[in-house]
Amino acid sequence: PGTPNWYVEDATSANENSTGTGPFFDNTSFGTPGGIYMYIETSGGSVGAVYELLSPCLDLTGVTAPTLEYAYHMFGADMSFLVTQVFGNGVWTTVDSLNGQQQTAGSDPWGIRSVSLVAYAGQVVKLRFLAQNPGGFTGDASVDDVTVFEPAQNDMELLAITDPQNPGCSFTATEPDSIEFANIGANTINLGDVEASFTVTGPNNTGPITETLSGTLTPGMSMTYTFTATADMSTPGLYTISSIIGFTAASGLADPAPGDNTDTIAVQPGLNGTYTIDGATPTGGTNYQTFGEAAADLNAFGICGPVVFNVAAGT
Repeated sequence: PGTPNWYVEDATSANENSTGTGPFFDNTSFGTPGGIYMYIETSGGSVGAVYELLSPCLDLTGVTAPTLEYAYHMFGADMSFLVTQVFGNGVWTTVDSLNGQQQTAGSDPWGIRSVSLVAYAGQVVKLRFLAQNPGGFTGDASVDDVTVFEPAQNDMELLAITDPQNPGCSFTATEPDSIEFANIGANTINLGDVEASFTVTGPNNTGPITETLSGTLTPGMSMTYTFTATADMSTPGLYTISSIIGFTAASGLADPAPGDNTDTIAVQPGLNGTYTIDGATPTGGTNYQTFGEAAADLNAFGICGPVVFNVAAGT
């Protein structure tokens, strides 16, 4: 299409929009060709014109905490805005907005937005996405997987292990461990009903350590928790850190999707010193069997000083 408007596009793992804008894959099956998504074509037309992608009527009379979730891809130097509005009580109201380029390449993953529609519970509403013709062809905003649902009453998600992280040049005998998690359910969570644990394996092992939290966490909010206990990571080497968050047995609560309550990362001090690349010797210590393995560690863990690779003949 060459006229500004919203269109359905197929995803083929390459550029399908104008050069320099648009995703390579849809969000539903990211990384696999063959999906579809909606996008606004911004070639031609009137500069500043706004185009809407309109939903049918949505009946929210049977829910108490409706939530809107959608995927977006906004790659392109001319990117303008993507505004989400709800029609309820006779008026259109903006409930979410994104401005400017959000991704930096067509191959980048889609972003996910989650918006509470609690204010519209019990109503029949419509949704619309508004995007603007910026006056350049590299402004094709895209949306996919638009869903309105009622989240589970009690549901948490472990977002990340935030500390320790790569790159690091040394770890200590009292290394702090922190996690970030979110309340993705409909109820406010009493954190006295929540326990978190971590385990560290490597040259020194720690845990599992389990601690009970305190306070409250309202729906849609996230927080960082730093464990009182620490880990002994003073001996150099590769460490694997695993963490789990969930409800205590005493609470009587159950997370409906425990698969998103865990995370595992690998950390080790950055490279520093002299190493060998010897194809006849297994990888370990200061030797790498292949150039690819050495490059992977450089990318993953960084460097903490001068690094020399001595390459064995014939490698």
